[in-house]
Amino acid sequence: EEWDKIVGFEDDFDMFDTNETTSLYSYSSSLNKRLEEKVLTGYTIEMFGIFLCAIGEANELQMDKCAKITTETLHYPLLQVGDKITCNIEVTDEDKLPNVTKICSINGFDVKEYVSKYEEKESKYFDKTINFTLPQLQFINTNYPIKLGQRVLIMGEKDSGQTFMENSIAKDLSKDFKIVYLAIGKKPEDRITLPISDYFFTTFDIKPADLIFTYEVALNRAKNLCNNGENVIFLIDDLSSLINNYISYFKQKKIYFDTSNEEILQKIKTLFASGKNTENGSLTIITSTNNDLPAPFNEYIDEITSFCNCIIYLNKEEFQNNEEEFYDKNKTWIEEEKRRNIV
Repeated sequence: EEWDKIVGFEDDFDMFDTNETTSLYSYSSSLNKRLEEKVLTGYTIEMFGIFLCAIGEANELQMDKCAKITTETLHYPLLQVGDKITCNIEVTDEDKLPNVTKICSINGFDVKEYVSKYEEKESKYFDKTINFTLPQLQFINTNYPIKLGQRVLIMGEKDSGQTFMENSIAKDLSKDFKIVYLAIGKKPEDRITLPISDYFFTTFDIKPADLIFTYEVALNRAKNLCNNGENVIFLIDDLSSLINNYISYFKQKKIYFDTSNEEILQKIKTLFASGKNTENGSLTIITSTNNDLPAPFNEYIDEITSFCNCIIYLNKEEFQNNEEEFYDKNKTWIEEEKRRNIV
């Protein structure tokens, strides 16, 4: 538990030091009174010590569409950060955060059933290799077997098949694992169909602050499912777009401190450090990127790849020629098991 806190597995939304900068998050809300009559869906989050529900499905989240959860909220004691809930809200003043008055369901269970269902869950432990079934992923099974809890980075030139690989993995594994998938800055027609998953699909017109907010919600969702005994695959397409959104946000706020780039790099470290495999669940991180990260992160590419224990390096020419295997065998590698337990 102490290690989880150090590496950020239980990290909250205190992303930056806000003492001298404009806060990333707003304490006002654009939710209106007509929503009081409806049962709403959202994700529980905590930022700056306030427990909130980000209202909307995974592809609808915005940082100004939140409602406050208090100790007076009915069924409040059952909640954890990262839960997906349905709830009722009360809007008293549109210039302030509305309140969640009642929790109706948590992670798909009615609140009356949730406690017993949660307690019935058995701890899962899998020291096993993930098995892929789609033809385009067979080279992973054969040459670069990935185990639960690993940290995988798919990289290459732009348009080398990164999104194709991420989509393939998500579709292939959705029947056996809990999938949390963050797709960044896509065209609406790029959306795919994924059964029973948290698909945080964002389009190219999303504001940088809302994208960062959605990323934090998605990461907390993945951690929550893992902590509740599930085997989770967290996919991000792509890392370079996430970094660009962080940079754009800082530029909009006119924040040019030398520490900004280090803060962003620390968020990437925290992301990969979240991968784990325990008897209480696993979290496997699979993300993609172009190999031409924006400056100064292009200088950090070796450091970023060192966070991972599997690199899949794609070949653009082979992908665009529709070859069955389109990865660079000389640059693709997986870290072999350490000899720490031999003696």
